[in-house]
Amino acid sequence: MPSREADRPWAAWAACQRGFRAVTLLLAAAPALLAPPAARADAGRDAAPSIETLRVGFGGHYKTGYWAPVEITVRGGARELTGHLVVTVPDGDDVPSQAVSEAAPIAPGQLTRFLLYVKFGRADGDLRAALSCDGELLARRTFRSGVGLPRGLPSQQRMILALGPAVGVEEAASTFAPDRSVGISVVPLSDPAELPSRWLGYDGVDVLVVSGGWTSSGSPEASRLDALAAWLEMGGRMLLVASAEVEQAIAPEAPLASFVPGRL
Repeated sequence: MPSREADRPWAAWAACQRGFRAVTLLLAAAPALLAPPAARADAGRDAAPSIETLRVGFGGHYKTGYWAPVEITVRGGARELTGHLVVTVPDGDDVPSQAVSEAAPIAPGQLTRFLLYVKFGRADGDLRAALSCDGELLARRTFRSGVGLPRGLPSQQRMILALGPAVGVEEAASTFAPDRSVGISVVPLSDPAELPSRWLGYDGVDVLVVSGGWTSSGSPEASRLDALAAWLEMGGRMLLVASAEVEQAIAPEAPLASFVPGRL
């Protein structure tokens, strides 16, 4: 058995190694610790904005080959700026196509929402988002299909938006579907603010069902009413179920009055 005297050189060597590592870590951290306060403050001021969340279509439902609303939130960095988003998705031939948002102010530490309308050419394509200001790339992020980005519905599938209280749209759609081989997705909406602000957002919608008027959650913005009117004029279809709230829904001054064929 080795003696304690023989172990002492090894113990001393191990202690030296531990001390060496501690000194190395301290020296590595020294530049940051010894940096003047002004340098550390500059580093804080240079904190970049970040791309946070993604919302696509209506409750994550959108159809391949059609335009769909895309909302992306950006958290501001340490300084105020005005930026715009560029969204890139593959088209039907797997060639990258881009949509550019309008420029918007981004306050430090605050969330800013960017709304774009994007046509997805593939059900399984990724979405890349890039934030720029005056030609400078500030942030970018890739949302993977099936992970951060819901997969698109087949182009032939029917999509019905149901705004307001439930009135049996799902049961009616499954009962009266003209072609059983074509799937139907019924997407419930609870707030008129979820409707598109441009007619392009309705591109993949087959029918909009409105029940209960707008009284439960307020009236939509004028831009959403204009978008709805433009879509209907181009052949879109809306089913209005007024029920007990008919006076609030289609009275002469009500938001939906211009969409009914007569006066209440």
